Amino acid sequence: MNSQTRIIVIKLKDLVYKVLLVILAIVLILFLIISFSNKSTETSAPVSNSKYTAGVYSSHVTLNGNPIDIQITVDKDNINNIKMVNVSESVSTMYPLIQSSFDEIAAKVCETGSTKNITYSAENKYTSTILLKAIESALAKCTIN
Repeated sequence: MNSQTRIIVIKLKDLVYKVLLVILAIVLILFLIISFSNKSTETSAPVSNSKYTAGVYSSHVTLNGNPIDIQITVDKDNINNIKMVNVSESVSTMYPLIQSSFDEIAAKVCETGSTKNITYSAENKYTSTILLKAIESALAKCTIN
């Protein structure tokens, strides 16, 4: 018998590197497949019909050098609250009807959900116009186009 024993030497270090390389390639391919398949489902999400971005928005107005902040609270479909904040005593003294004019305008805006076609008394035309523009400015910040 003429048989020779053959010894095959496989370097374990090389084998381990090759197996790890194959496993990493498989994981990378699976990751890419999962990533691209998820992107197609994200783009088919339903479109929101919201009017506003929910939150609290403010606008700044000055009456004869006296600052007043108008603060509007909205949810996705409604104007929940409109109020004046940081009103100094000098504003209340110089404009005694400002709070009542503001309350009237704010109630109408909350009721209608818009600043269009809001009426106010002729006595407070200047003040009411300024307050209405400040409310419009704050609503412009939260309105979704």
